[in-house]
Amino acid sequence: MAHAEGDHVATATLPGFERPPGSLALGALPGFEGGEPPEIGPQTTPIANALAQATVSPAVFVAGDAGRVGEARPLALLPERPSAAPLVGSARLGALVGAGVQIDGSLVRFGDLRGPLGLERGGGGAHAMSAGSAVESWAALDHETVSRDGGETQIVVRLRANPRLATSAGAPIRLHLVIDRSSSMQRSWAQMLEAASQLIAGLRPDDTLQIVAYGTAAIEALPLRRIGNGDAARRALAEISVGGGTHIEAGLQAAYRSAANAPRSTGLVILLSDGVPNHGAFEPHELGGLAQRAAENGTTTSAVGLGTQFDADVLARVARDGGGTYSVAEDLEELAPALIRETEARAQAVARDLSVRVALPSGIELIDAGGARVEGDAAVFAIRSLDAAQERRMVVRVRVPPSPIALEVARVQVSFHSAAGLVTGGTALSASVGPDPVRSGAPYQPLDDHLAQALTRVSTAVAVGDERAAASALNEHAARLEGRREHASHPGLRARARTARGLARALSELLPSATPGERRSVSLGVGSIAHSL
Repeated sequence: MAHAEGDHVATATLPGFERPPGSLALGALPGFEGGEPPEIGPQTTPIANALAQATVSPAVFVAGDAGRVGEARPLALLPERPSAAPLVGSARLGALVGAGVQIDGSLVRFGDLRGPLGLERGGGGAHAMSAGSAVESWAALDHETVSRDGGETQIVVRLRANPRLATSAGAPIRLHLVIDRSSSMQRSWAQMLEAASQLIAGLRPDDTLQIVAYGTAAIEALPLRRIGNGDAARRALAEISVGGGTHIEAGLQAAYRSAANAPRSTGLVILLSDGVPNHGAFEPHELGGLAQRAAENGTTTSAVGLGTQFDADVLARVARDGGGTYSVAEDLEELAPALIRETEARAQAVARDLSVRVALPSGIELIDAGGARVEGDAAVFAIRSLDAAQERRMVVRVRVPPSPIALEVARVQVSFHSAAGLVTGGTALSASVGPDPVRSGAPYQPLDDHLAQALTRVSTAVAVGDERAAASALNEHAARLEGRREHASHPGLRARARTARGLARALSELLPSATPGERRSVSLGVGSIAHSL
């Protein structure tokens, strides 16, 4: 193939490759208004991205002196050290929580860190607990052998609802919708009403709904009632006026008062907020405490952040302590699907009133209860319900004492209600003793726990533009993955480590030039992924 004078060509160094001495990398670029072959740098988006993603054909090397276009022929592409290839194109920070960014020829994005590590549930030290067919349960120690001098390990419990069961599908659900009507909602109020209307349309006639709207104060727009054909709920929405401050506490309290007086059923509060609380309680632990007390009384609380200016710490804490989910609808077009998914999941509950009790024998020291309630020598997790295919993981960190012989580390008990009635199960976890600790082959859940902590640090660092702290958190997680003895033979571990390293590099290069709005958006997206883990 020959390139005649006037052909549209460009020079570039492709990510992950180097060109032989005395040659140029050329690509035929339709629509490029040519002239002199440009320098390909971070700001030349159309050309650089096209080359990086191999969307041009052909990409060839031309023999001869630099700058001279002549006969072209394909040459072998030689691998280059990854550290030498700069990010190509004017990639923006937001792509890391969206379509992704090309790093050394591979696409990286935070969503890829969610990938499973392929735990062999029944092997490698994981103990199945007899808990019926509705819920599969396992408990394991992070170490099959602990040092005879003592040290730390983790107790990992995993519950998974049978995806083929939905024992209470068809049973009415009780929904309390707590809507932000503060002044900041003025521009997006029409979208809010449309999302709420779609949610109402998806409810069944026997479901019950309460609508609370909060501004400087909270109003009960619709007292808890059977949904019927939805007309009363839609009228109540239409009568809500927008204005005032943000009193999240008042909104939650109104919903929880109604829930406390309701007949026992599947209870769910969905909190929507686009701002920062400026009336009543505003600390995450204060509002989270309200949600936790409601959860103990049978009502789950989920939270959805609207836009990018809401208080992510508050909403994540409310959802965590309330036993629900935390999500972000940066574009309010995403709100209706999020609400519908949440309510549909509640209609598929397989098990209710789950309790996991991790009791520690004498001499075992509790370091971190993992969010559980501490009762004497035990960490107790209370889970309102598990929906079909839903999974929960709990991690308790402990310190074992010096011992010359094997020792019992914990006794784990699980109980829940299903269609079969009350189901219970349990197991004892013991560890061998040796000169050095040896990790178990099975429980990769602590890696997810570590990833959640790392992503929380990344979220905080991105928000303030600290690229070093963000990259450090991801590189530390990658090092932990690479330190596993099975890393070389485990595709999941290798893939996650590569993704973490790639994201660390991308943040180092993209975060310094990001706008405050981009930082905020990515911080919220990363925080949502951390919460899901």
